[in-house]
Order: sequence, then C-alpha cells, then structure tokens
Amino acid sequence: MSNYLECKDPLIGKEKAISDLAGRPDLYEKYFSRFVENYSNSYFDIVSLIKDGQFNEAMRLSHSIKGLSRTLGLLPLGDAAELLELSLKENQEPDKINKSLTIFHQKFIELLDVVSK
Repeated sequence: MSNYLECKDPLIGKEKAISDLAGRPDLYEKYFSRFVENYSNSYFDIVSLIKDGQFNEAMRLSHSIKGLSRTLGLLPLGDAAELLELSLKENQEPDKINKSLTIFHQKFIELLDVVSK
C-alpha cells in the first residue's frame, strides 16, 4: 500500500491521471464525474453489505473503488479503500473494520468537499 492516508489533497494524483489519459482533461472529467455519480454513496453501500453479512461483496466493492480511485489519481481514497479491503479480507476484528470504514468515509468526504467547491 502506498502512503497517502495522511494526505489532505484528495486529487494529489490528478495530473498524472490526466497524463495517462493521453493528456486529455476532458476525458478525465468525464470519468471522474461518472466515478462520483456511481460511487458517492459507496460508504453506505459497504456498511449495508457488512450489516447483511455480505463481506465478499463489500470487499469487491472496496476493491473496485481502490482501482478506480488510483486510476483517477485519487490516491488517498485509493489507500483508504485498500485498507478497508484488507481488513475485510483478513476478517479483522469489528473495531478494526470500523476504523477502516471511518477512514474510507473521511477520505470520500474530503473528495466530495473538493468536488462541491
């Protein structure tokens, strides 16, 4: 895992992500908007899956968010999603899963705060 959990800039990898998309900011914005639209409620979706005992589904969703976040340069969120994925995969204690969920939620809120400005 990289070390962006302490980073306060949710878009720290945006420029590299744009570069990886052939230097097309329009394409980045398209994918970024879709990501926010499709995953902005993912924290609540994951909590619901966990409450229903669907740990594999919660793990898959966090895995998807990890990959998409990193592709879009949302590195703090990517790291938080990886932490959550690992805590679910390793069947960690509920307190550790809750801590990972809290970090994930915090990083998503930081991202959405930037988007709303």
